[in-house]
Amino acid sequence: MVWRWRPLRRCSRWSARFTWARCEIDIKKEWPNVRRMQVLGATVVPATGSLKEAVDSAFMAYMEDTDNMFFAIGSVVGPHPFPMMVRDFQAIVGYEAKEQFKALTDGGLPDMCLACVGGGCNSLGLFTAFLDDENVQLVGVEPAGRGLDKGEGHHSATMTLGKPAVLHGMKCYTLAIQPPSTLVHPVSIIRAWAHNTAG
Repeated sequence: MVWRWRPLRRCSRWSARFTWARCEIDIKKEWPNVRRMQVLGATVVPATGSLKEAVDSAFMAYMEDTDNMFFAIGSVVGPHPFPMMVRDFQAIVGYEAKEQFKALTDGGLPDMCLACVGGGCNSLGLFTAFLDDENVQLVGVEPAGRGLDKGEGHHSATMTLGKPAVLHGMKCYTLAIQPPSTLVHPVSIIRAWAHNTAG
């Protein structure tokens, strides 16, 4: 069970069977990517609901056959070691950005690094290279959806307004209403940012 299409190309090269879990809404909105997966031989498994349900579906399939399955995910979610793996793979973005910035500024560092926060791969990928640089401010931007003042179910600001919980086998901030086990579907015009948690 794989999550993003780059690993699918590798599986195709190795003649490995692969399955791609995706929520139904995203299958419709991202049909060209879905078709590309199918051309590469992927079985696309639609999950009812949001990105959360697609991640749940992928995790459940993996847990049923861990001996014969490789699991990859593009978001910083799930139990150890998956968030660390995504961080390590995506960190190249931050290291390249740092190297390029230094080349353009005679060894200087930026005052601020700004990245989107959704599933966490973009922000963690960029921020990892700058974590030890005290003078570099790291800023994550979350989707406000219909407005933060409208309450849960109208935004995807999990880091700003989320509550601590366990989701996908990890402790994180989530968008939830009382009782805490009732998750709210996030709202964002950008599908990749519409997730119940940020890694």
